[in-house]
Amino acid sequence: MDIVIDGIDLHNFSALSQLKIQRFTENLTSAQYVGNILHLFVNLYFNYGILKTSLMHPNMKILVITISSQYSVIALGRIGETLNSKVFDHKPIVVTNTICIFFKVLTDTAMITSCTSILLVGVERVVTMVQRKGRIDTNGVLGFAMLGSMVLFGIFFSLSTLLYDIFIAETFDVFTTATSCQNLYTHPLILPLCWCFAGVTFIIGVWLLYYVYRHNKRMLQKHLNDPLAIRYQYATSNETLRALLPAIAGYGVMVVIGVIFSFYSVYAILSTNQNSFDVQMAFQLLYMIADFYGIYFVVYFFIRFRPMKKRLRNHLRLLCLLPQNVANTIKPIDRADPVQQTNEYFHQLSNVWNLNANEAIKGKEKKPAKKEKKVEKTTKTQKISRKITADERSNTL
Repeated sequence: MDIVIDGIDLHNFSALSQLKIQRFTENLTSAQYVGNILHLFVNLYFNYGILKTSLMHPNMKILVITISSQYSVIALGRIGETLNSKVFDHKPIVVTNTICIFFKVLTDTAMITSCTSILLVGVERVVTMVQRKGRIDTNGVLGFAMLGSMVLFGIFFSLSTLLYDIFIAETFDVFTTATSCQNLYTHPLILPLCWCFAGVTFIIGVWLLYYVYRHNKRMLQKHLNDPLAIRYQYATSNETLRALLPAIAGYGVMVVIGVIFSFYSVYAILSTNQNSFDVQMAFQLLYMIADFYGIYFVVYFFIRFRPMKKRLRNHLRLLCLLPQNVANTIKPIDRADPVQQTNEYFHQLSNVWNLNANEAIKGKEKKPAKKEKKVEKTTKTQKISRKITADERSNTL
């Protein structure tokens, strides 16, 4: 009888090796689940902080929360599938498989939407840049529309592959199949193709974000003497992009590693015609890479984005019973962003005032020079007139 652990066929291994592999996979999976649970709580706090900040466009808020939440949804799907297959294994197999299908669709939808999220962030920034010339969307309508399109695309893709496996390829039967539906794929190549698709959308999205960043810098220089509200919009947009671009760059590293491991897994599956130990380890590493990026995205945003960093520092002070700053005792934490906005307004005002003052000083310095010339001319004419009068008197005398 073949022994299968998490999709790993162990019939070619010795009894000791089977025991070691079993313990290793169980410990690895348990460590991942502990990390996933911690990430769920951190992500909830992260989403709360994003919703409270005012230094971010509503559409961008929706997309940033979506990016961070996708990895939490993947974690929920994996935890739910584990509980379904191991904790409640006394259920009828049709019930187990039905619940498994639900968690598979949930996980695959989150994975597919994560492939398009970076591109949609770039598109949202471009649309916001264009809207500055007309009516600006402040209700998050565009963000909700993009979120809905991402989710619908992910659900359609996951359902289409699942229905193909059940009704066309017949690799899965709800009433008889005993293996986990999480191991099903229409074809092994679908996994590296998804990673390649994520890489293409990532490149396009990063290029769009960089273009918007450069455009905002040019507009700040162009509108130096225009109303402050115009410059403030460009300044806040670049502040968000500076915090967002390095965090998204980590996504590119994850995609490169994912493409390498996924193509290796497909090569091993097609060459040996079975899911070997190293193939399943590659799949586990792919999940771990996604988990690490989800944590990295949240942590880096806390460190780099000023309102989030200030909010986290104040909450840590409360938890550690440390004395609060004077500014924080006077004003609640919700006023952190307006204070920063006020500082930026005054900074821009001082630049404008200094510019105008310098021009005024230069103008005043030039005007007295003309007066001095006039005074010199008058003194010369007075001297000449005095000489003439003196000569006339001498002649008369």
